[in-house]
Amino acid sequence: MKCIHSEELMKFCDQELPSAENRRIQSHLDECQECRQRLQQYRELCHSIDDLLTLTAPPLPESFTAETLSQLPPAEAVPQAARTAKFQRMKQRSWIIVKRITWTAAGLAVAISLGTFVSPTFAAFVKETLFNITDDAGVKKAAEQGFITQSEVKVTDQGITLAVTEVLADPKRIVFTFGLADKDGNALPRELLRGEEITREDNQYYLTDEKGNTVYHDWDGGLRSDPQQGYMEIPLEKEVPNKLTLHLDIHKIGKTKGNWHLQVPIDMEKSKTASKVIPVNQQYTTPQGIAISLKQVDLSPSTTNLLFQTELTAEWDKQIKARWGKASQPAVAGERQVIFPPGMSEEKKQQLLQEMAKQPPFHPNNYYMNEYGFYYRLLNERGEVVAAWDDVNDTNLTREKNEVTSQMSKSKEEGSRQKDEQHAFAPLGDVKNLTLELEAVYTYEPADFSMTVKPDHIAKQPVSQEYQGNTVTAKSFRMKTDSTEEKLSYWTIDQPAALIEIEGKLAKGTVKPEEWKVKDSQGNVLRPGVALDYKRDEDGTVNFHGWLWVETEQKPSELTLNFSYLQKEHRDVNWSVPITLQP
Repeated sequence: MKCIHSEELMKFCDQELPSAENRRIQSHLDECQECRQRLQQYRELCHSIDDLLTLTAPPLPESFTAETLSQLPPAEAVPQAARTAKFQRMKQRSWIIVKRITWTAAGLAVAISLGTFVSPTFAAFVKETLFNITDDAGVKKAAEQGFITQSEVKVTDQGITLAVTEVLADPKRIVFTFGLADKDGNALPRELLRGEEITREDNQYYLTDEKGNTVYHDWDGGLRSDPQQGYMEIPLEKEVPNKLTLHLDIHKIGKTKGNWHLQVPIDMEKSKTASKVIPVNQQYTTPQGIAISLKQVDLSPSTTNLLFQTELTAEWDKQIKARWGKASQPAVAGERQVIFPPGMSEEKKQQLLQEMAKQPPFHPNNYYMNEYGFYYRLLNERGEVVAAWDDVNDTNLTREKNEVTSQMSKSKEEGSRQKDEQHAFAPLGDVKNLTLELEAVYTYEPADFSMTVKPDHIAKQPVSQEYQGNTVTAKSFRMKTDSTEEKLSYWTIDQPAALIEIEGKLAKGTVKPEEWKVKDSQGNVLRPGVALDYKRDEDGTVNFHGWLWVETEQKPSELTLNFSYLQKEHRDVNWSVPITLQP
């Protein structure tokens, strides 16, 4: 199983990736404990840097400004607005640089003494609102319409206070803000509610009705959340009663054990009154053999949800056998390497191994063979695109619009031929009529691309290789001989490495090659770093340019480049669905 590159994991944590890549990375995180640990380490480092940015310097003498200015030559006055804007740009740019350096410094041990700076007070966190701390356009819209209520529920144990400060009650999701404080009222890192130290037995989150019946129950790992910003989201897949109670049953915050139990009353009546279900029930079968049914559209204060059901037909099986041949047989994965968190007891190690044994073996063939996706647009009465869903697996190629990154946009369940999907968008405003236009279907095909290059030859002349109408060119080669940081496209490397600059022009209908590998002259398979930028030409064809590299101090005499799969875009679809939102 190929682990996620550090820079990509960072973008996932910072919510900078399109939904298709978020779902791919989340699927990998569900399988890979090592990557989950790396993600948690990054969250901890980011919070430490956030705290450092709040450093409070001691007051300067009153005479400091006058004495300093008297030693400087006269300068042209700059308006206050311009100075403020420039400072904000510098601050943002500095923060991005700090995060990149922090994350890419492999093995760096960060030790920060909480006594060396003044941390923000808990009261400051309470003043923060969902409208200000989230980029979710749906939550912001609901806040503007008055669907967020204040909460003053808090509990203290072991010198730590846990409080829920705001709640958005929506028929499709419940979002709440929270904060943590020490005994002096100073804010604590909010991601202490998460982390590798937290197990299913430690912290529980659930909803009950007026009779005490549980209507939702999960542990920390099942919630969509951004603990660094201080909010969590509970997806509501089924209808719930008007009167609910949100329970936070917390027995561990960081490494501190205790008993923090909060009960937050929630009233769904107002948001339910403002919500509507619009039946659609329109079906279509694509030429690739995917049966699609748009069941309904759900309108709520914070979302517009499209509910689909898809099913693979006999035509799909026929085409899979034709495209994949012998590779269409389920592949058997090798043994998984399990890395346990430090301090995990033998009993919990065995529990984890037992859970993993119940999961189907992971092999790329099993994933790519039955993976598919869609690209569709939603148009208003004037033919304007007000939203779009795009499952293409690249940030630069996606054409999504107005999508809400939410757990409501569920990934397809592995191994099932019939699957339910929810696609969530921000509210569409005063649109009365929509038209769904299906533009494309995505599938994957196996590839056997192989290109052998000799570094000394590339230095003199680029080498090209064609495969099924796709052309890949090795443009240059160089050795990085030190451990200084170097930016390659959107990645940073800080180790000695052999780097190959490549570019490609893909055949029409091919979107992206996947699963790159590099072999040395002895046939050893090396895991490369991949930094490729993709873009579409006006005619829709895709080009890419960037770098592949392997960490090594020795210059290789020969390298063979491979990729194993191609994502295909099929435009031979014809499905248009009119949807009346307001009669």
